[in-house]
Amino acid sequence: MSTKYLKRFFQPRSIAVFGASERKGSMGGIVLHNLLDSGFPGGLFAINPEEYQSVFGVRCYRALTDLPEMPDLAIICAPPESVADIVRQLGSHRVKAAMVLTGGLSISGNPRVSNLGEDVKEAAKPYGIRILGPECMGLLVPGSKMNASYSHVNIQKGKVAYIGQSGLLGTAMIDWANGQEIGFSHFMTLGHGVDVDLPAVIDYVSKDPYTHAILLQLDRISGSARRFLSALRAASRNKLVLVLKSDIIFEEANKPPLAPGIPDEDRIYDAALRRAGAVRVETSDELFHALETLTRMKPLRGERLAIVCNGMGPNALATDRLLKRGGLLAPLSEDTVTKLNALLPYEWNGKNPLDINTDATPERFAAVIAILVKDASVDSVLCVHAPTRLAPSLETAQEVVKVARKSMRNILTCWMGRATAIAARNHCNSVNVATFITPEEAIDAFMHMVDYHRNQVTMRQTPPTYVEQNSQNHQKAVGLLENAKAQNRDFLTHSEVCALLELYDIPVQNSYYADDINGVIALARELGGSVAVKALHVENVYPFNYDENSRQRWHDLAQDIYSISEVRHATTKLAYRMSERFSESELFGFCVQQMKRGFQSLQINVGITRDPTYGPLIVFGAGGYAVDVLADRHVMLPPMNMSLALELVKSSRVYRIINERSYQPERDV
Repeated sequence: MSTKYLKRFFQPRSIAVFGASERKGSMGGIVLHNLLDSGFPGGLFAINPEEYQSVFGVRCYRALTDLPEMPDLAIICAPPESVADIVRQLGSHRVKAAMVLTGGLSISGNPRVSNLGEDVKEAAKPYGIRILGPECMGLLVPGSKMNASYSHVNIQKGKVAYIGQSGLLGTAMIDWANGQEIGFSHFMTLGHGVDVDLPAVIDYVSKDPYTHAILLQLDRISGSARRFLSALRAASRNKLVLVLKSDIIFEEANKPPLAPGIPDEDRIYDAALRRAGAVRVETSDELFHALETLTRMKPLRGERLAIVCNGMGPNALATDRLLKRGGLLAPLSEDTVTKLNALLPYEWNGKNPLDINTDATPERFAAVIAILVKDASVDSVLCVHAPTRLAPSLETAQEVVKVARKSMRNILTCWMGRATAIAARNHCNSVNVATFITPEEAIDAFMHMVDYHRNQVTMRQTPPTYVEQNSQNHQKAVGLLENAKAQNRDFLTHSEVCALLELYDIPVQNSYYADDINGVIALARELGGSVAVKALHVENVYPFNYDENSRQRWHDLAQDIYSISEVRHATTKLAYRMSERFSESELFGFCVQQMKRGFQSLQINVGITRDPTYGPLIVFGAGGYAVDVLADRHVMLPPMNMSLALELVKSSRVYRIINERSYQPERDV
């Protein structure tokens, strides 16, 4: 999709501000003041129907028709009722871009303004004018010396593009970033997004050579999910993309139904982001820390981390967090251990994490880190420091920074405390070394980079081209489905499902069918041993068709039945329960199977479902009685290859159970 029109927003030659005045609290006045403060080099016009000669030294005009020339970009800060009319005027004078900062155009339930957002969209259509907003905070582009927003401060120039949907969270991010001396290449919020949407902006900034990473803050995904994922995937190929998404959709009517079998929408969202190569953060704190790593960390060469501290307490906190997040402690080579033995106390255990003792000086910190960054098995180093008289925070930071600036490896720092640690953190910020307040924050930030590295591997997986292996069986399968349709059925029976799976070489437990209790008894005599009896009815032929009380469906099953009298008793109870719940036409008899139990047995839950937003999904996890209690349902978007399938299996409890209990784990996986 072409994004050339966005150049009028990001690089305008002239801007007109509607509703600008010097009145206190005037949004138009704030925007115009910010444009002047940022040193915008293009033409500026103020438009206000009041009799103003100028606003902050910029000449003011009563109407658009009074301007000496038409602007590239119009910024509308006028009352909500007048916005649509202003858009029509702009369109009739061939202005092609308008940014609407006016709020209240998308409030549902308010009869005075509820349709104004749609009115603005309809007003723009005949003229081809593009609308950014309404309810956006504006646009900041340091490279163009443009602060066209109501932000209370300007932003510094940097390499990260921020695209959000919440204006207030955006201003908070700007304030935090300025305090950390972090800059941006672009900063904007989309607001209600009636026209210019998220995929278009992602496409635009992903092509910007000065943008190295993209941060997205989302409250909702409107429009085409396919377009959104396509834009995200394209951007992730050469930019690091992080996403903060809340679970809140403020208008419940706009919330799509959940995919059958997936009670948690978040699982689907995470699967889609992973497949697109992006990394999700769950809190605003994580987003701030992610921005720290994006701005200050070098490209990640691997996932192995060495942790250095002058005490075991902070080391334990960092290590515990790393292992819980699925991170890797770097093994130390023999040469590294030998060199460290000459520096560290005799009680050092020779392993990572490294406790360099409370008597560690700034010089010892720096010397240990200098040795670690030369070890081929160490990809990154985390320096955790608790202040002592022998190692003041600032002096230690100065020594560590000297090593960090010479090394190609990433060195993260954590200066614990406040009174004396602030100076150390400020020093690291000033020289672009990533720094954090707690060990856990530092580990989380490092793991964002690791997740990105892993998601990039997932994104680049190429599923094989589908080749039909057995056309004869495929035709049989089609015939089986057509037969069900001919009988006006939208489901397959238990026997038909088993037959369908066997046509695709998926082994199925031998099943036998009976219409009544006597038939079940006859089958049990023939099979011998322990059997299971399942009642078949209209509800359990549909996938993911669960009762509100999930225990109810286990009333349809009797297991571990040995004697014929037990079979008769259990089947009679099943038949009675079924007759209470279903009519005769909704009952399909019974299925009888031999019980298969053993130490090496394991039940899994695997299936296919469809999400209304993202399409088909593969579901995998532990099965059996505990399937709902464990909620071990992991999802992945098809198509998949063996590497992606293995990743899906490894994400579940099944993988951990196999590793713990199996005699041949590789075979079972």
